[in-house]
Amino acid sequence: MKSRKLKMLAIVLVISILAVIVLPACSLIRLNEDRVANEALIEVKKNGITIEVTKNEILDQFYTVYNQYAQYIQQGYYGVDEILKGAIEGKIQSAYLLTEAMPFLVNKAETSDKRFNSLVGGGKAEKPVDVLTFAEKSLAVYSVNKNMDDSIEQLKEEAKIKDINKKSKNIEQKNIKELHFTDETKAYLQDVYYVGYKIDRARIVIYIEYKDGSKSAEFPVASSMFKTEFSSAFGEDNQSKNPEEKKIEIIITEEVGTGENVENIENKLEHKYTLKAPRATKNDPEEDVKLDVFKIEDVEVGRYDTIAELKAKGAYYEERDFNKELENLKNTTGSDAMLIEGYEDLLSNLERGHKTVEYYYETAYKTTVVSALQAELGIKALNAITDESIQKEVLEQFDFLYESAKKEYKAGDDAASKEANAETFKQKISEKIDAMYYYPAYENLKGVFYVYNLLFKFTDEQVEFLKKSGGTGEELKAYQEYLLKDLKTKPANPDYDPEFECPLHKDFEDGATCAHEGEGICPSVPFGKIVDGQLVVDYEENVVDVMARLENELKAIYEDAEKTDEQKGRDALALFEDYMYTYSEDGGILNNSLGYYGVNDSFDKNFIELSEAVFAHSGKVGNAFGLKDDGTVGLIHKFSVYGPHMVAISFVPFANDTNDVALTFANDEEKLAYLNRTFDNTGVSYYEKIRKTIESSKKQTIYNDYVTSKTPDKYFEINEKTKIEVEKDLKDTLKMDTKKLEKILKEYLGG
Repeated sequence: MKSRKLKMLAIVLVISILAVIVLPACSLIRLNEDRVANEALIEVKKNGITIEVTKNEILDQFYTVYNQYAQYIQQGYYGVDEILKGAIEGKIQSAYLLTEAMPFLVNKAETSDKRFNSLVGGGKAEKPVDVLTFAEKSLAVYSVNKNMDDSIEQLKEEAKIKDINKKSKNIEQKNIKELHFTDETKAYLQDVYYVGYKIDRARIVIYIEYKDGSKSAEFPVASSMFKTEFSSAFGEDNQSKNPEEKKIEIIITEEVGTGENVENIENKLEHKYTLKAPRATKNDPEEDVKLDVFKIEDVEVGRYDTIAELKAKGAYYEERDFNKELENLKNTTGSDAMLIEGYEDLLSNLERGHKTVEYYYETAYKTTVVSALQAELGIKALNAITDESIQKEVLEQFDFLYESAKKEYKAGDDAASKEANAETFKQKISEKIDAMYYYPAYENLKGVFYVYNLLFKFTDEQVEFLKKSGGTGEELKAYQEYLLKDLKTKPANPDYDPEFECPLHKDFEDGATCAHEGEGICPSVPFGKIVDGQLVVDYEENVVDVMARLENELKAIYEDAEKTDEQKGRDALALFEDYMYTYSEDGGILNNSLGYYGVNDSFDKNFIELSEAVFAHSGKVGNAFGLKDDGTVGLIHKFSVYGPHMVAISFVPFANDTNDVALTFANDEEKLAYLNRTFDNTGVSYYEKIRKTIESSKKQTIYNDYVTSKTPDKYFEINEKTKIEVEKDLKDTLKMDTKKLEKILKEYLGG
């Protein structure tokens, strides 16, 4: 069973090989010649197609599976022998699958005219690339090109660091008085950084002031001089991701004295900074998986797009000659020397590994054939579904889920059973309700509600002041209201993207211009606001002003006579949500499409009271108003130890149901009515969730069945002497160079 699992894993992991191109060649391959590394050790012939498997491919598969299963190997669940055997079996199975998939993908009767008319090979099935559509080939080529470019960029950075390290070697490191950052470096270094930021090591430049008053030349800090390098990751003990004080620490050690009186003097220079987490941005809605379209980078393309259509979308990619690109760079005046070195290192690493870029293109084509097969089989499975058939299956699945959920509650009608059921129900609704396929009789069913939370945190100094004040009740509230008047907040950028490159706002280059050309705030800026047409980074506002503005804007929506109650609720909730993503310092509520259960016992008492007060005023979705202390109606707030909270009703799932009545159905129409309810603010219904699960299962089943039916279950045996014996009934389709494969086994397993 484990062997079969490893073989199936091998097919799934073909794709991941491309994502981890092993550029520094493994030692074993490095010691072999090109011919040995790339000769075919396995050959599968079937349906007029021949697929060969080389030593390179087997070992790539081995390392990929090994890395995936490293934890299980360390725990003794899998042995290296099983992983290596599974890698060989997986490559054989992939070869068999290719001999079946290739003719399948060019057969119009199995797929479609649209596919046939967009095939790279025009209907041939001689090589894996022949059976791909133009879009599928473009995706495969893009994946290799991107991995090569990423590797070049990484190697370029490594070359840059090597160059930096060289520059400090000629600097006199004796008679040191003090170390100094250059003025440019001081301007470059920031007091606050955000998670994920990458610093430019070349811009960390220092000079030495000597005891005689002279100064060294300016030089970038070598790797060996860092005691503590820049880090934009929180420490393991900071799971809550609170602001963390960190530092860059540079030390140049100087030997002072002679003979036995030598003392190592550490000359230190440091830059302290605070690491913070940016506020989360709103996730894009989850898209339905479409099998006839996919994305190349961020561009959506049709599986059967023509070359012209792909070019028009900027999504047509061709194989590149990286050797020629290197030559062009060398022959171009002003080319980046580090980029040239990155190219040279990439090609050198490939050569040492006895691989070429063409090897990776071919691997990508084979990978894409398998994914294309999976897509086409999935399309076939979905095309067989009708509205009537899927509805029947959804209802059958719901019946099963209903009965399963019902078993989690007590069947009795006595007080003890009701109390136990109420506790179970409250526990289930405290987080999510996307699996609410049954509920018991619950006394306050209509009163179940969820809220969005807008929190402005007190500063550390304010929290400390409140602790020392020792106040409680109204006295504590008076202190909190007093502090609220001085509380500041920074609006977050709703379009923040830590990957966006901007020379002005990310690299802090003097005289640079912003790279952002669209509307709104530059995506590289985590906090900021457009004020009088100009971007103000880290703009601060008074919290009371933000609260007043939100109240006025909500009031305008609630009092808009042109809107229906439903529109008012939808617009008010959207507005509150916008404020939440811009200002709320409660990370747990962001991208929580349901909201918090309003009366969750684990929450702060004041938060529960606030939620209840808002719901008591109006239980409609979008309401954030309640009765204020002065008797007027408006945006109300209460304090927790963290700071002031405001809430808005986000979801009321059982508003139209009956209190103290369990969920039952008289017929399928009633079941469908329930299934068409949404379970959060994404708009996804129970019906849609179950349908997607069924469709996903059908797609996976048809693919698994195809693989099982088209590939042998067993290929070879390895005896106690590490000898390979090929299955006799495969002699017409499978050839294995058993001696050379046995040599690989012995090199890795011993014996």
